[in-house]
Amino acid sequence: MKFIIVAISVLGFFSCTTPKTITQENQTMERDILAEERVIGIVHLNESCGALITAQVGDREVILYPNNLDEKFKKEGMKLKFFFLNSSMPIPNGCNAAARGDLKDVNAVR
Repeated sequence: MKFIIVAISVLGFFSCTTPKTITQENQTMERDILAEERVIGIVHLNESCGALITAQVGDREVILYPNNLDEKFKKEGMKLKFFFLNSSMPIPNGCNAAARGDLKDVNAVR
């Protein structure tokens, strides 16, 4: 239970720099959806973060910071299908992501 509270707090703290309003209820919902369903996302490369993935979660677009994205998938615009497991590690400064975590069972989508 402590892990969930800490993870939500960290995500809330780092998401304050984004223009959108993220409530604790929405963060919990996103965490549950991302952990239980395969997600389809698009890779975006930038100098400060390395790689970010934009993914559609329900009716919202979420930016994810992957800890373990394999080099073969680090291509701008590449579409991936994966499981996302949230991490309690902080998102690096300058990275506008809603969540950080590990990718499991990653496949390229055509």
